This record gives sequence, C-alpha cells and structure tokens, in this order.
Amino acid sequence: MLYFYYGTDGGAARAEASARLKDLQAQFPRAAVFRTHEANWNAEAFSDLLLSQGLLHDTTLVYLLGVFENAEAKEYILAHLPDIAASPSRFVFAEGALDAEA
Repeated sequence: MLYFYYGTDGGAARAEASARLKDLQAQFPRAAVFRTHEANWNAEAFSDLLLSQGLLHDTTLVYLLGVFENAEAKEYILAHLPDIAASPSRFVFAEGALDAEA
C-alpha cells in the first residue's frame, strides 16, 4: 500500500503524511515502524522492506521524508512503484514540490 503526500507547501505534505502514519499506527498497533529520509537512503534496506512481513508484528509501516531529493532514491522508487504498491508493507511518502519526471 502506498500513500504519497506532496506539494509546494512541504510542511503541509509532512503534516498530512504524519497524520496518515499516526492513523496507521492506531490501526496496526503492533506494526514495526521504519523512518528514512534523503540523507540516510539505502536501496538494500528499502528492498528488504518491500518484501518483509514481520513475525512479531502485523505489518510494517515505512515513513519516507523527502527521499525524492536524493536522485538515487528517486530513480529506485520510480522503477519499483508496482512492487511498492503490491508490498505487504505500508509506505507513507512526504515530499515537497515534484518535477515532471516524478
């Protein structure tokens, strides 16, 4: 599942994404939560999150803040959108303004 919040008002996008994450945490109280941003992007770790299904938790919640500011992350995510959408994990993106490529 994929939730994507963006706009020229990055603060509003972050607020909406944070609210969605909070709602998901209430819906899945035993979920593991992972947070990442453009500076600590790691494709291998992200790939693991696409496939992960926890033994001790219902689902995995992944909060991504401004990762499209990292060219490698943006390219990886755009190439793997079908995998993200089909993943058992829930992904919540918070981005500022996007270019036409995104």
